[in-house]
Amino acid sequence: MTYSGSDRSQLANMAKQAKAILQAEELAAVADHGYFNSPEILECAEAGITVTLPKPMTSGAKSQGRFGKQDFVYVPEKDVYRCPAGEQLTYRFTAEEHGKTIRRYWTTACSKCPCNRDARLGRNGGSNAGNTSTCWGRSGASRREPASHACAPRDR
Repeated sequence: MTYSGSDRSQLANMAKQAKAILQAEELAAVADHGYFNSPEILECAEAGITVTLPKPMTSGAKSQGRFGKQDFVYVPEKDVYRCPAGEQLTYRFTAEEHGKTIRRYWTTACSKCPCNRDARLGRNGGSNAGNTSTCWGRSGASRREPASHACAPRDR
């Protein structure tokens, strides 16, 4: 039992208690995304507890009215991403960030996209016309991990 208001730091504690009560050498624990915490998962592994749980969706894209990573589909035959509006984001270049190799993908179709609030309001011109950051924000898209699509309100 715990009096913590958050599950996030309770995975190892609760799993160890269950393992002790069951007097098991190994334990398989299943938890919801509220328990996702890397140090807690590592502590479980070190204690002989195998944990299965989903990684939470932490992107603020949906709450800001944009499409999230899960809305984009990678098409390996063409090495492109398909956005929710059906446009193809093509490979542009490879970069290294924080020790990881990142392949960048984007399209210039966002400024005319019917999903895009600015396009619907006739705001295609000006400094954002053809600017890939309009569509992809700061981080661009990477293979299998596209950044959020700004197809709707962008209040950054």
